[in-house]
Amino acid sequence: MRKSKQLHVVTLDAPALEILRRASAYSDPSEPDAFIFANRKGKMVSDMTMSQVMRADELPWVPHGFRTSLRTWSAEQQPYIPEAVAESALLYVIDDEVVKANQRATFLEMRRMLLAQWSAFITGGEWIAVPPRPLMG
Repeated sequence: MRKSKQLHVVTLDAPALEILRRASAYSDPSEPDAFIFANRKGKMVSDMTMSQVMRADELPWVPHGFRTSLRTWSAEQQPYIPEAVAESALLYVIDDEVVKANQRATFLEMRRMLLAQWSAFITGGEWIAVPPRPLMG
């Protein structure tokens, strides 16, 4: 759950599920609610820990850069995806109080399409910019 206590569903495709399946082999099977990617105390891995690991491996990126990459790619390569959908996929907080109060959409199907295209792009699979199918009519 996110900070607002509302459930946020993240759609996962086959490559993402495979990563989770492999990583779960390192978690405690007696703890079904345990984090798959946990720190030594079994808690959530912090962004600072991720930064340290990436620096130690001499990787030229930072954790937030992954979010930035998806957002930039979406804007440039998926022009049919509304900005609100891309923002929702990244769980960005809406600053406008009026919009926040009135925006109830989850964009689940459009987020599913966006993340499937992103997955195909980053894994070298086939992807195309496809306009979303009409939801009505």
